[in-house]
This record gives sequence, structure tokens and C-alpha cells, in this order.
Amino acid sequence: MLSLLSACSLLLAISTLTFTSRLYALYRNYLTARPLNIPLIIRLESWQDPFWMLCGPPIRSLLSRLGLSDLTTTDYTSIGWPQHDRFASHAALGPAFAIITPFKTNIVIADVAAARAMFRGWRAWVKSEELYAMFNAYGRNVNSANGDDWQRHRKITAAALKEGNSRLVWGATRKQVDGVVRKWVGKHGEEITLRELRGDAETVAMHVLMSAGFGQEYVFETGVQLVEAGHRVSFGEAMRTCVGAMAVMLVPVTFAVAQLPSWVVPNGLKRLQVAVEEVQAFLRSAVEAEREALRKGVQPRDNLISTLVRANEEEKKGVHGKGLALTDDELYGNLFMFTLAGHETTSSSLSYAVPLLAVYPEVQRWIRAEVDAVAAEVGLEDYTEAYPRLVRTLALMYETQRFFSAIPMHPKYTGSQSQILKLNGSNKVIPHETFVSINYNAIHFDPALWGSDVNDFRPSRWIKGNGALGQERFGTPDGAEFLGWSFGPRACPGKRFSQVEFTAAIARLLSECEIRPARMEGESVEQARDRLRVKTFDVEHFISLQVTDPDGAGIVCVSRSDT
Repeated sequence: MLSLLSACSLLLAISTLTFTSRLYALYRNYLTARPLNIPLIIRLESWQDPFWMLCGPPIRSLLSRLGLSDLTTTDYTSIGWPQHDRFASHAALGPAFAIITPFKTNIVIADVAAARAMFRGWRAWVKSEELYAMFNAYGRNVNSANGDDWQRHRKITAAALKEGNSRLVWGATRKQVDGVVRKWVGKHGEEITLRELRGDAETVAMHVLMSAGFGQEYVFETGVQLVEAGHRVSFGEAMRTCVGAMAVMLVPVTFAVAQLPSWVVPNGLKRLQVAVEEVQAFLRSAVEAEREALRKGVQPRDNLISTLVRANEEEKKGVHGKGLALTDDELYGNLFMFTLAGHETTSSSLSYAVPLLAVYPEVQRWIRAEVDAVAAEVGLEDYTEAYPRLVRTLALMYETQRFFSAIPMHPKYTGSQSQILKLNGSNKVIPHETFVSINYNAIHFDPALWGSDVNDFRPSRWIKGNGALGQERFGTPDGAEFLGWSFGPRACPGKRFSQVEFTAAIARLLSECEIRPARMEGESVEQARDRLRVKTFDVEHFISLQVTDPDGAGIVCVSRSDT
């Protein structure tokens, strides 16, 4: 009994100390932020707190069931709160407000001029080393580096993303979507749920990355099941497992346990351990194989690993390039980062765009008219001829990303020094070690930027002028009004990759199929369409954006030859 009391006393003391220290940190951050003279929101937890990121949602759900929390109010402690809030908080509080927590002060802005200044001032407004450490699982990369180190990464990786790679992406995507068409049409009107659709989109994205990134070819139907000699799982399967683990922040944990003997690793983590080890082995052998091909004078291929390794080897030879080349770990880190970012961006965009084609049949007809016109004029097989003409198809991707941003906010960081930022018409001194997060969702739904129809899904807003089908002009905002691939010097280097893949996928799909809402028994087409719309827009953001009820609605795919 005495031991139990002692244990309870110790637990109470630790809990009290933890709570007191959090209160002190909260008060300290409040005092620091008060001179900014912007609205302050006080919260005991933060989405930047690792404990709260994992445990916050179930804790809040439990509190709601007990009547101690209201899930209908904005939860500023979750990473995805801007997705549902859109512009509401900024409409009420202004272009900038601060969320004060015990962890870090987070100033949230929807001021385009301030955002533009921060994107361009990338040396002052850095990426938090602590926050971005999870992306360094295989080595530092262009996403996590800062300052001169980032410039070094950018120089090498930019050289790897050439037009030849875009042609590979175009061809690989068309092959994969051929498999999608065979599967979906072959279901003969059977429902394809939003869950199944997301899975198929992820398979397409991963296979395209394996082809255009690493020269590994996989058939859509059989997936990444082929195990190469000397390996326990295929490269594609290992990469997919690691990418999925990254989505729930397990890669850092997995790297820790990967160093342990297998007999002490929990069964639930053994599959991840194998995947981590296999990806490391694959990347190492692929880089060495490309170096050997270079030594033998073999002509380079257009895939990502070939161009990246060769660009890095050339940098080693240059007189002015000494010290700028990437280390092997940095090569691995960048290859994995491109896979992670490319997979999530494209698969997410496709998984929302396709059901929206069923929700908005007028949009589907509008895009298909362009696809048919381009197919009749130049065909859809050749990237160089077809891609520049498919502006309506690309507009669908932009409008989808405006509604379903892969990143709700972009957290910039002042680092060790305070920074000056113009907010609300006056210069503010932002304290050191403070986050300033650019609210992508709010900017994308600011009626002052997008007009009174800001909440309408209307891809035609991206088309300028009245050109003939296949000859229309695509128009994007001049500044930081749209942030689908970020903005400025540190914008996503894989932007073209994802755009080409999405455009090729939608064009191929619509050239063969008509997408309709799946109907329940006794349900009209309009009722099915409304249900699909509600389910598609009901999303939650836990690391990545996900449909809340992926089995609650779906689509059917009908061959155009049968319509």
C-alpha cells in the first residue's frame, strides 16, 4: 500500500510540475507577443507539440463526449484547423493574429504582401530545424536545409528536373491510368468508394515515381509485388511503406529501431524496419550503378536518379563547384524527399478531383470538350504536343488544390534573431524563436482576392481570354494569392512533375470514361451527387488531408463507348 501511495504521489508531483511549467511558458510567451498589438488566442496545447499532435484528437473527442469540449468550434491546436475555418477567423480577427501556447508563439497571417515578403526573404525567414528534422530520415535535403546549404541543394536538384523527365512522367502516367480504366470500367457500374479511389490514386502516383524517378517499371494491376534478387521486398513496396510511415511520423521512430537486433523490435514495427533497410540498400545500389554507368560512358537516362547523380558528379569536377556537391546521405535524402512530396501532392489532387467531376458534371463536360479537341488535333500520346494545350485540365488541378490544399499553413521561423515584418500597415518586430505561419487556406478563400464566388468550385476562373478549344490561355495570380506549390525561390521544385502527371491522368481518364456518382437503392442521381459532394468536402487533416468517411460515397466509371 505504501509503495502504491508513493507511486501516486510521484505521479502527482510530476503532473503538477509539468502543468506548472507549461503555465509559466504560456505566460512568458503571452508577455512576448502582447507588444505586437494583434489579437491573441490563448491555448494550453499546440499542433507543434509532438505529444498533442498524436494524442490531441482522441483527447478532444473524449472531452466532447463528456460535454467538456465543443467540436463545432475552431480547434486552433490541430494542424488542420484552417481547412474548415477557411477565411472565417481572419474575417473576424484581421489579417494577422497570434496563437499563444506553452510551446511556441505562432503568428498566423493571411496578408499576401507580408507572405510575399517572407517567401522572398528566405534567408531571414527560415525553416525550423526542430520541426523539419522528421524529413531528414535519409539525409538532409532541399526541403529541410536553410541558407547557403539550401542553395547548394537547390543547385544540384534543380538540374535533375528537366523536360526529359516530364516526358517520362507523361508516358508512365498514361500507362498506369490505362490500368485504372481497365479496373474501373471492368466493375460494370459497381461503386468505387472514395477509399478505393484514394488507394488507386496512390498506386498510380507511386508507380509513376518509381518509373520516372528510378527507372523501375510496375504494372498497375499487380502493383509493386515483384521482389528483386537479393531483397526481401520490392523497391516500390519498401518506398511505399516508408512514405506511409512518414505520413504518420513513424519514420524517425523506425530509424531508431532499425539499428536494433530484429528480435527486440516489436512485431508492429518489423515491417517498417525491413522497409527502411531495403530503401537504404536500394538507394545506395542505384546511386552506385549510375556512377558506374557514368564511368563507362553510358548515355544518361531522363529519370530523376540518373540526372541527379550525374549533376552531382559534374559538380564535383568543377573548379568553382568544390564543396558544393551533395554527400551520399544528402543524395538519398533528396531522392526520398522528392518521392514523398511527389506522391502526396499528385495522389491527393487526383483523389479529390475525380469525385468532383461526378459532383459537377458541367465541369466534366467542359474539360472533356478540351480533351477531345486536343486528341483530334494532335493526339494525346505526345507530351510536347498535348500538354501545353490542356489548360482546362490543368485548371482543374489548380482549383482542386485551392479547395484541398495539401499544406494548411506554411510555418516560417525567425530563428535566433528577431525579424521585421509589415503587418496591418505597420512594421512589427517579430521576436526570435517565433513561428509566423502563412495561412494557405485563408488566402485561397479571401473574397477580396478571389471575388464573391470564392466558395464556388469553378476551374474556369483560371482561364483567361476566349481562345478556341485547345488554344486557350492559362492564367495564374501575379503574386502569392495561390500557394499550391508555395511561392518564391523556395517554391516546390517538383511542381512541373506533379502538373504533368495530373494532366496526363485526367486527360487519359476522360478520353475513355464518364465519371458518375454511385447511387444507393432508391436514390436519384441528384441525391447521389449531393451525398458525394458532402462526403468529398468532409475532410480532416492529420499530417495529410483525408476524407472523414471514405466508405460513405463513391463513383462509377462508365466507358464512353457505352454512353
